[in-house]
Amino acid sequence: MNRLSSLAVTLIGFGFTAMGLFLLFSAETDDDLLMAGVTTLFFAAVGLVGLMDLLPASVPRQQPGGRIVVGASRLRAGIFALGGLAFLVAGIVMPLRMLETGFSIKLLLGALGAPFGLAVLIFGLRQVIAAGPLYILDETGIESRTGIKWRLAWADIRDISTGRVGPNAWLMFDTLPHVPDPPGRAARLNRRFNMPPYALAPGTSGVDFNALADVVFDLWEAHRGNGAPT
Repeated sequence: MNRLSSLAVTLIGFGFTAMGLFLLFSAETDDDLLMAGVTTLFFAAVGLVGLMDLLPASVPRQQPGGRIVVGASRLRAGIFALGGLAFLVAGIVMPLRMLETGFSIKLLLGALGAPFGLAVLIFGLRQVIAAGPLYILDETGIESRTGIKWRLAWADIRDISTGRVGPNAWLMFDTLPHVPDPPGRAARLNRRFNMPPYALAPGTSGVDFNALADVVFDLWEAHRGNGAPT
């Protein structure tokens, strides 16, 4: 999202959160109390996600020894976890409410929010608790410690491209033929959808993507050697 869209999402989210709080404290039945609570939680998560996009992005910084460590932000991971919790609760409560009227597409779509929310909640909580490095870059190569775990030497990378879907962007590393894929089902699934298993995204780090991409390209150009085409 651009800053104007993020501001709109923030204001809308917190506006509906205020309405949910009003309904929460004025609810007369347990059913109204439950729905007001779900509404408040969901739109609070929406507002926080918009606010997160308004927070200033950081620039990758070198550590002693020349390494660059991209670490998770506990604040941003916590916001992701809250968003997952909101989807999980809504994905459970809303279908239960709609069961009274029988099966429908709305019921099915509502129920799909539960597994999605659970996955996001687990992902966010893991990064809140661990808050360790996501990626480590140095003169020898790049290492991923999140998702599909791998390490690549700069000389093993044939090409680097950028992928984008909406506001999300990531770097994709095309490796030389002799480089094996990382072990595991996730890597094979990526290949099935014509996606390289070696990819980098800022995730919950709060690091500016363009600045991170510039650092990656500079290190690759400086240290890829003669194995990659010029």
